[in-house]
Amino acid sequence: ADDETLVVSDNYLNKTKANLMENPVVAFNGWADGKSYQIKCRVKWETTGPRYEQIHKMATTGTRQFPGKAAVVCVVEEVFQGSGGEGAGKKLA
Repeated sequence: ADDETLVVSDNYLNKTKANLMENPVVAFNGWADGKSYQIKCRVKWETTGPRYEQIHKMATTGTRQFPGKAAVVCVVEEVFQGSGGEGAGKKLA
């Protein structure tokens, strides 16, 4: 991926996939350097190509193996400050 793309392995995302096929938008919350961020993305499923091959290999090798059915490609559209206090909810990108 690149600086604007997150890739997640679809191992058991049956209900999530159905929801995202109807409305292909997802939000992640994460922490970095003691601050919280909300990252909003547009989503698509890939079952062929280099991103799929990479995520499938990661999922299906190692001591715990998973199906790796697809690469869930999440293209970042907006980033917000998730931490409380001054700037809470501020759009950062």
